[in-house]
Amino acid sequence: MKVRDAPDEAARRAIIREFLMHPSSILARRVILSCAAHN
Repeated sequence: MKVRDAPDEAARRAIIREFLMHPSSILARRVILSCAAHN
């Protein structure tokens, strides 16, 4: 029985939010935007 179904997605969203909040992570933001563009 799976108690936690999608903890990875929540963690991923939190990580993406942190990346977008920090202006020093321009490279990470570019990677996220490129991945989103491919999807």
